[in-house]
Amino acid sequence: MMPREHEFRSEVFWENDNSKSNSNDFLYHFQDRGNLNGSSAVPFKGNGERVSPEELFITSISACQMLTYLHLCSKNGINVLSYRDEAKGFLSMTPGDKTFIKQIYLYPVIICKDVQNDLQKAIAIRLIHEAHELCFLTSSIVTEIIIEPNFVFRVL
Repeated sequence: MMPREHEFRSEVFWENDNSKSNSNDFLYHFQDRGNLNGSSAVPFKGNGERVSPEELFITSISACQMLTYLHLCSKNGINVLSYRDEAKGFLSMTPGDKTFIKQIYLYPVIICKDVQNDLQKAIAIRLIHEAHELCFLTSSIVTEIIIEPNFVFRVL
């Protein structure tokens, strides 16, 4: 039986190298899996060649949606050839100057193979919305997630 709780760890590291007293560059560190160069978002004086927390947040939501969908398709006999999502998110500010990710749009293009009939197509389409409900990360946030899928069904 699968444990009811899982622990995940990451580390961020910033150091003042005395050449840039206010550098927003840092490292995301994933134990035994390497580093990812990070920085604040460009509108907040960040380095556009590095990954911002906002981008990582949006990418995490997109990846969670994708992995949940692929799992559901596997359980339901839907053969997915490819899944590509070009997600985007919107940072907004409240009247009290609190910033937050207000909305994330997911635009998955999903290519399914050997979908023989309308029932299978309907299942593939239904599962994208079911995946949204079951995704661990979307269940953990209040940001509005809008999914606008584009399906391609191929009989090969």
